[in-house]
Amino acid sequence: MFTLKRVNYDYKTRALVKNNKRFDFEKTIYADKFLAQNRSKDREITEQVSGLRERQKEIKESLRKYKEYHNAMGISEYLQMTREFIES
Repeated sequence: MFTLKRVNYDYKTRALVKNNKRFDFEKTIYADKFLAQNRSKDREITEQVSGLRERQKEIKESLRKYKEYHNAMGISEYLQMTREFIES
């Protein structure tokens, strides 16, 4: 998605600031999502993407917990210790 808004308000200086950054349009613009006939499909896909992003956050949090599991020792260290114990 893109916007052609080229002016932003700077709250520090309390003034409008023009955005002079270069903007290049893609060679192909898929405007079908804006057609009324595709609105429900677009909404469905948007909800799926939102659900996937939420699931990704959950997985990242689980991974973080695994890595920090028990006295800041990561799961890989536990697996290594287990392997060494089994081999001894």
